[in-house]
Amino acid sequence: MTITDQASGRARELREAFDTSFAEEPSARDTELVDFLIVTSGAGRYAVRLEEVAAVHGERKVTRVVSPLPELLGLADFRGVLTPIYSISTLLGRPSAVPPRFLVVARHARPIGFAFEGFERHIRLAPSELAIEDSADDPFTRGALRLDGTPLRILQLTLLVDHLARRLESLATKER
Repeated sequence: MTITDQASGRARELREAFDTSFAEEPSARDTELVDFLIVTSGAGRYAVRLEEVAAVHGERKVTRVVSPLPELLGLADFRGVLTPIYSISTLLGRPSAVPPRFLVVARHARPIGFAFEGFERHIRLAPSELAIEDSADDPFTRGALRLDGTPLRILQLTLLVDHLARRLESLATKER
């Protein structure tokens, strides 16, 4: 048997294993895991549930626009869709001197994105590794996880989106 024959046989085995994996039920462990992105913004580190994220972009151009909302950085173009981009650090009341380098587009009916300074990594945890807690002084986070021995708040993009919708509605009402 030649090296080419061996490689072809191995490629066939890998292809069959790959195809078979789609026909199998996912294991209970795989379906229970929760995916997070670990980001930095302002003075803090946060976890963002991956299920709330449609896309992550680095070093994307944001065109400034005039707005009564100081947290609106401007608009970015994603495949022909203009998306408003808001500063997470400003929304959290912790403006940063460091310009944001990353954008996360929220999984939402309307395009909306959030800018943050740093992207650390992706992690996957079992639900038992999450602690549910409410904090009245932090309206945009729900729960926490422990990462490298340090508690990390879970930032909910849906809460940020709802907050912005109320702010925009309030501004529209005042203009009438």
